[in-house]
Amino acid sequence: MRFLSRLDSKLISISAVALVLVAVLTSDAVLDLIELQRLARIQIRDARQATLNADFDIAIVRAAGEAASYATTQNPAYLEEATEAIEKAEAAILGLQKTLTVETGDDGLESRHQGFLDRQKQLLSAVKAGAHAAQRLGTGADSIQIRRALTEIYAYEAGATKLRPEITAHRDLEFNANEQSIQRRAQHTIIDFLSSLALFILFMGGLVLFTRRAIVRPLDRLASAASAVAQGDFHRTVAATGRDEIKRLQIAFNEMVKGLREKHVALAESESRFRQMAEHFPGVFVMSDALGKDILYVSPGYKTVWGQSIE
Repeated sequence: MRFLSRLDSKLISISAVALVLVAVLTSDAVLDLIELQRLARIQIRDARQATLNADFDIAIVRAAGEAASYATTQNPAYLEEATEAIEKAEAAILGLQKTLTVETGDDGLESRHQGFLDRQKQLLSAVKAGAHAAQRLGTGADSIQIRRALTEIYAYEAGATKLRPEITAHRDLEFNANEQSIQRRAQHTIIDFLSSLALFILFMGGLVLFTRRAIVRPLDRLASAASAVAQGDFHRTVAATGRDEIKRLQIAFNEMVKGLREKHVALAESESRFRQMAEHFPGVFVMSDALGKDILYVSPGYKTVWGQSIE
Protein backbone atom coordinates (compact mmCIF):
# COMPACT_ATOMS: atom_id res chain seq x y z
CA MET A 1 0.00 0.00 0.00
CA ARG A 2 1.37 3.36 -1.01
CA PHE A 3 0.96 6.00 1.64
CA LEU A 4 2.63 8.79 -0.34
CA SER A 5 2.44 9.47 -4.06
CA ARG A 6 5.45 10.54 -6.05
CA LEU A 7 4.13 14.08 -6.34
CA ASP A 8 3.52 14.16 -2.59
CA SER A 9 7.08 12.99 -2.03
CA LYS A 10 8.42 15.75 -4.25
CA LEU A 11 6.39 18.40 -2.48
CA ILE A 12 7.48 17.06 0.92
CA SER A 13 11.12 17.13 -0.22
CA ILE A 14 10.74 20.72 -1.41
CA SER A 15 9.11 21.69 1.89
CA ALA A 16 11.92 20.00 3.82
CA VAL A 17 14.53 21.92 1.83
CA ALA A 18 12.62 25.14 2.50
CA LEU A 19 12.51 24.39 6.24
CA VAL A 20 16.24 23.63 6.31
CA LEU A 21 16.91 26.87 4.44
CA VAL A 22 14.80 28.85 6.89
CA ALA A 23 16.50 27.12 9.84
CA VAL A 24 19.98 27.94 8.49
CA LEU A 25 19.10 31.57 7.82
CA THR A 26 17.41 31.92 11.20
CA SER A 27 20.29 30.34 13.13
CA ASP A 28 22.80 32.55 11.37
CA ALA A 29 20.72 35.64 12.16
CA VAL A 30 20.43 34.53 15.80
CA LEU A 31 24.22 34.11 16.06
CA ASP A 32 24.71 37.60 14.62
CA LEU A 33 22.25 39.04 17.12
CA ILE A 34 23.94 37.24 20.02
CA GLU A 35 27.33 38.59 19.00
CA LEU A 36 26.00 42.11 18.53
CA GLN A 37 24.35 41.86 21.95
CA ARG A 38 27.68 40.85 23.51
CA LEU A 39 29.46 43.76 21.83
CA ALA A 40 26.72 46.13 22.99
CA ARG A 41 27.19 44.92 26.57
CA ILE A 42 30.89 45.64 26.29
CA GLN A 43 30.22 49.13 24.95
CA ILE A 44 27.79 49.88 27.77
CA ARG A 45 30.19 48.49 30.36
CA ASP A 46 33.10 50.54 28.96
CA ALA A 47 31.03 53.71 29.10
CA ARG A 48 30.04 52.89 32.67
CA GLN A 49 33.65 52.20 33.63
CA ALA A 50 34.82 55.47 32.08
CA THR A 51 32.26 57.37 34.17
CA LEU A 52 33.19 55.51 37.38
CA ASN A 53 36.92 55.96 36.78
CA ALA A 54 36.37 59.70 36.42
CA ASP A 55 34.26 59.74 39.59
CA PHE A 56 36.98 57.83 41.43
CA ASP A 57 39.74 60.17 40.31
CA ILE A 58 37.72 63.25 41.29
CA ALA A 59 36.82 61.73 44.67
CA ILE A 60 40.35 60.80 45.72
CA VAL A 61 41.77 64.16 44.62
CA ARG A 62 39.04 65.90 46.58
CA ALA A 63 39.55 63.65 49.61
CA ALA A 64 43.29 64.31 49.64
CA GLY A 65 42.77 68.04 49.24
CA GLU A 66 40.23 68.21 52.05
CA ALA A 67 42.43 66.08 54.30
CA ALA A 68 45.36 68.39 53.61
CA SER A 69 43.21 71.42 54.42
CA TYR A 70 42.21 69.81 57.69
CA ALA A 71 45.83 69.03 58.53
CA THR A 72 46.82 72.64 58.11
CA THR A 73 43.74 74.30 59.66
CA GLN A 74 42.23 71.67 61.99
CA ASN A 75 38.82 72.78 60.70
CA PRO A 76 36.39 69.83 61.21
CA ALA A 77 34.41 70.83 58.12
CA TYR A 78 37.35 69.80 55.92
CA LEU A 79 37.49 66.41 57.61
CA GLU A 80 33.80 65.88 56.93
CA GLU A 81 34.33 66.80 53.27
CA ALA A 82 37.25 64.37 53.09
CA THR A 83 35.13 61.59 54.59
CA GLU A 84 32.33 62.28 52.09
CA ALA A 85 34.80 62.19 49.18
CA ILE A 86 36.23 58.88 50.40
CA GLU A 87 32.71 57.41 50.51
CA LYS A 88 32.16 58.49 46.89
CA ALA A 89 35.46 56.87 45.92
CA GLU A 90 34.35 53.66 47.65
CA ALA A 91 31.03 53.80 45.76
CA ALA A 92 32.95 54.16 42.49
CA ILE A 93 35.10 51.15 43.39
CA LEU A 94 31.96 49.13 44.15
CA GLY A 95 30.46 50.15 40.80
CA LEU A 96 33.64 49.16 38.96
CA GLN A 97 33.58 45.81 40.73
CA LYS A 98 30.03 45.20 39.51
CA THR A 99 30.98 45.98 35.90
CA LEU A 100 33.41 43.07 35.98
CA THR A 101 30.44 40.69 36.28
CA VAL A 102 29.48 41.53 32.67
CA GLU A 103 30.56 38.57 30.54
CA THR A 104 32.62 39.57 27.53
CA GLY A 105 34.06 36.22 26.49
CA ASP A 106 37.64 37.51 26.90
CA ASP A 107 39.39 36.26 30.05
CA GLY A 108 42.54 38.30 29.33
CA LEU A 109 40.50 41.48 29.10
CA GLU A 110 38.77 40.78 32.40
CA SER A 111 42.11 40.06 34.08
CA ARG A 112 43.43 43.44 32.93
CA HIS A 113 40.38 45.25 34.31
CA GLN A 114 40.71 43.40 37.60
CA GLY A 115 44.34 44.50 37.80
CA PHE A 116 43.36 48.13 37.34
CA LEU A 117 40.69 47.78 40.01
CA ASP A 118 43.15 46.27 42.49
CA ARG A 119 45.52 49.20 41.97
CA GLN A 120 42.66 51.67 42.44
CA LYS A 121 41.81 49.98 45.72
CA GLN A 122 45.43 50.46 46.81
CA LEU A 123 45.22 54.15 45.91
CA LEU A 124 42.02 54.47 47.95
CA SER A 125 43.72 52.78 50.91
CA ALA A 126 46.59 55.26 50.63
CA VAL A 127 44.15 58.19 50.61
CA LYS A 128 42.37 56.78 53.67
CA ALA A 129 45.69 56.39 55.46
CA GLY A 130 46.52 60.02 54.67
CA ALA A 131 43.15 61.16 55.99
CA HIS A 132 43.74 59.20 59.19
CA ALA A 133 47.20 60.76 59.50
CA ALA A 134 45.63 64.22 59.25
CA GLN A 135 42.98 63.24 61.80
CA ARG A 136 45.66 62.15 64.29
CA LEU A 137 47.23 65.60 64.30
CA GLY A 138 46.39 67.62 67.34
CA THR A 139 45.90 71.36 67.61
CA GLY A 140 49.47 71.76 68.83
CA ALA A 141 51.11 69.90 65.91
CA ASP A 142 54.27 71.55 64.64
CA SER A 143 55.24 72.11 61.02
CA ILE A 144 57.30 68.95 60.85
CA GLN A 145 54.35 66.80 61.93
CA ILE A 146 52.08 68.60 59.50
CA ARG A 147 54.61 68.11 56.68
CA ARG A 148 54.82 64.41 57.44
CA ALA A 149 51.01 64.16 57.41
CA LEU A 150 50.85 66.00 54.07
CA THR A 151 53.48 63.66 52.64
CA GLU A 152 51.38 60.68 53.71
CA ILE A 153 48.21 62.31 52.36
CA TYR A 154 49.71 62.84 48.91
CA ALA A 155 51.58 59.53 48.83
CA TYR A 156 48.90 58.18 46.46
CA GLU A 157 49.76 60.68 43.71
CA ALA A 158 52.70 58.75 42.26
CA GLY A 159 50.59 55.66 41.76
CA ALA A 160 47.62 57.67 40.50
CA THR A 161 49.81 59.57 38.02
CA LYS A 162 51.04 56.27 36.59
CA LEU A 163 47.66 54.49 36.64
CA ARG A 164 45.52 57.13 34.93
CA PRO A 165 47.29 57.09 31.53
CA GLU A 166 47.38 53.28 31.58
CA ILE A 167 43.61 53.10 32.11
CA THR A 168 43.02 55.75 29.45
CA ALA A 169 45.27 54.00 26.91
CA HIS A 170 43.67 50.64 27.63
CA ARG A 171 40.17 52.14 27.37
CA ASP A 172 40.98 53.72 24.00
CA LEU A 173 42.52 50.49 22.76
CA GLU A 174 39.55 48.47 23.93
CA PHE A 175 37.10 50.96 22.44
CA ASN A 176 38.83 50.85 19.04
CA ALA A 177 38.97 47.06 19.09
CA ASN A 178 35.31 46.83 20.02
CA GLU A 179 34.38 49.36 17.34
CA GLN A 180 36.25 47.31 14.73
CA SER A 181 34.49 44.17 15.96
CA ILE A 182 31.13 45.87 15.60
CA GLN A 183 32.03 47.01 12.08
CA ARG A 184 33.15 43.51 11.11
CA ARG A 185 30.01 42.00 12.60
CA ALA A 186 27.87 44.56 10.80
CA GLN A 187 29.60 43.73 7.52
CA HIS A 188 29.17 40.04 8.22
CA THR A 189 25.50 40.60 8.96
CA ILE A 190 25.02 42.52 5.71
CA ILE A 191 26.84 39.83 3.72
CA ASP A 192 24.79 37.14 5.44
CA PHE A 193 21.60 39.02 4.64
CA LEU A 194 22.52 39.50 0.98
CA SER A 195 23.66 35.88 0.69
CA SER A 196 20.49 34.68 2.36
CA LEU A 197 18.39 36.86 0.09
CA ALA A 198 20.22 35.56 -3.01
CA LEU A 199 19.85 31.98 -1.80
CA PHE A 200 16.16 32.52 -1.10
CA ILE A 201 15.62 34.06 -4.55
CA LEU A 202 17.44 31.16 -6.20
CA PHE A 203 15.41 28.66 -4.22
CA MET A 204 12.11 30.35 -5.02
CA GLY A 205 13.12 30.64 -8.68
CA GLY A 206 13.96 26.94 -8.76
CA LEU A 207 10.68 26.14 -7.04
CA VAL A 208 8.74 28.18 -9.60
CA LEU A 209 10.57 26.51 -12.49
CA PHE A 210 10.01 23.08 -11.00
CA THR A 211 6.32 23.77 -10.42
CA ARG A 212 5.89 25.13 -13.94
CA ARG A 213 7.79 22.26 -15.55
CA ALA A 214 6.43 19.41 -13.45
CA ILE A 215 2.86 20.55 -12.84
CA VAL A 216 1.70 23.69 -14.64
CA ARG A 217 3.03 22.96 -18.13
CA PRO A 218 1.74 19.35 -18.29
CA LEU A 219 -1.66 20.45 -16.98
CA ASP A 220 -1.74 23.27 -19.53
CA ARG A 221 -1.06 20.78 -22.32
CA LEU A 222 -3.79 18.56 -20.93
CA ALA A 223 -6.24 21.47 -20.89
CA SER A 224 -5.37 22.38 -24.48
CA ALA A 225 -5.77 18.76 -25.62
CA ALA A 226 -9.08 18.44 -23.74
CA SER A 227 -10.38 21.57 -25.52
CA ALA A 228 -9.37 20.11 -28.88
CA VAL A 229 -11.12 16.82 -28.09
CA ALA A 230 -14.22 18.75 -27.07
CA GLN A 231 -14.16 20.35 -30.54
CA GLY A 232 -14.13 16.91 -32.15
CA ASP A 233 -10.42 16.25 -32.62
CA PHE A 234 -10.24 12.65 -31.38
CA HIS A 235 -6.66 12.25 -32.61
CA ARG A 236 -5.26 14.76 -30.11
CA THR A 237 -3.09 13.16 -27.41
CA VAL A 238 -0.41 14.31 -24.97
CA ALA A 239 3.06 12.95 -24.30
CA ALA A 240 3.27 10.98 -21.04
CA THR A 241 6.25 12.42 -19.16
CA GLY A 242 7.55 12.12 -15.64
CA ARG A 243 7.01 9.40 -13.07
CA ASP A 244 4.28 10.82 -10.85
CA GLU A 245 0.53 11.38 -10.86
CA ILE A 246 0.83 13.80 -13.76
CA LYS A 247 2.02 10.95 -15.97
CA ARG A 248 -0.80 8.75 -14.75
CA LEU A 249 -3.25 11.52 -15.60
CA GLN A 250 -1.71 11.90 -19.06
CA ILE A 251 -1.95 8.16 -19.72
CA ALA A 252 -5.56 8.12 -18.51
CA PHE A 253 -6.37 11.06 -20.79
CA ASN A 254 -4.81 9.31 -23.81
CA GLU A 255 -6.76 6.14 -23.00
CA MET A 256 -9.95 8.18 -22.76
CA VAL A 257 -9.30 9.84 -26.13
CA LYS A 258 -8.54 6.46 -27.64
CA GLY A 259 -11.83 5.09 -26.34
CA LEU A 260 -13.72 8.13 -27.66
CA ARG A 261 -12.02 7.77 -31.04
CA GLU A 262 -12.94 4.13 -31.28
CA LYS A 263 -16.53 4.87 -30.29
CA HIS A 264 -16.67 7.72 -32.79
CA VAL A 265 -15.40 5.46 -35.56
CA ALA A 266 -17.88 2.75 -34.58
CA LEU A 267 -20.70 5.30 -34.55
CA ALA A 268 -19.69 6.62 -37.98
CA GLU A 269 -19.62 3.07 -39.39
CA SER A 270 -23.02 2.34 -37.83
CA GLU A 271 -24.46 5.53 -39.28
CA SER A 272 -23.05 4.66 -42.71
CA ARG A 273 -24.60 1.19 -42.62
CA PHE A 274 -27.91 2.67 -41.56
CA ARG A 275 -27.91 5.15 -44.43
CA GLN A 276 -27.10 2.42 -46.95
CA MET A 277 -29.92 0.29 -45.61
CA ALA A 278 -32.39 3.20 -45.57
CA GLU A 279 -31.51 4.36 -49.06
CA HIS A 280 -32.06 0.88 -50.52
CA PHE A 281 -35.21 0.14 -48.53
CA PRO A 282 -38.16 -0.18 -51.04
CA GLY A 283 -40.72 1.23 -48.61
CA VAL A 284 -40.82 4.39 -46.55
CA PHE A 285 -38.67 4.69 -43.41
CA VAL A 286 -39.30 7.61 -41.09
CA MET A 287 -37.44 8.56 -37.85
CA SER A 288 -38.77 11.06 -35.33
CA ASP A 289 -37.88 12.20 -31.85
CA ALA A 290 -39.13 10.42 -28.73
CA LEU A 291 -42.29 12.57 -28.60
CA GLY A 292 -43.09 12.09 -32.29
CA LYS A 293 -43.23 15.82 -32.96
CA ASP A 294 -40.08 16.40 -35.01
CA ILE A 295 -39.13 14.34 -38.06
CA LEU A 296 -35.48 13.48 -37.95
CA TYR A 297 -35.08 11.35 -41.08
CA VAL A 298 -37.16 10.22 -44.08
CA SER A 299 -35.87 7.54 -46.43
CA PRO A 300 -35.61 8.24 -50.20
CA GLY A 301 -38.41 5.69 -50.76
CA TYR A 302 -40.92 8.34 -49.65
CA LYS A 303 -40.82 10.03 -53.06
CA THR A 304 -41.23 6.71 -54.87
CA VAL A 305 -44.11 5.53 -52.73
CA TRP A 306 -46.00 8.79 -52.29
CA GLY A 307 -44.88 10.62 -55.39
CA GLN A 308 -44.00 13.73 -53.41
CA SER A 309 -40.78 15.45 -52.58
CA ILE A 310 -39.34 14.86 -49.13
CA GLU A 311 -39.16 18.65 -48.53
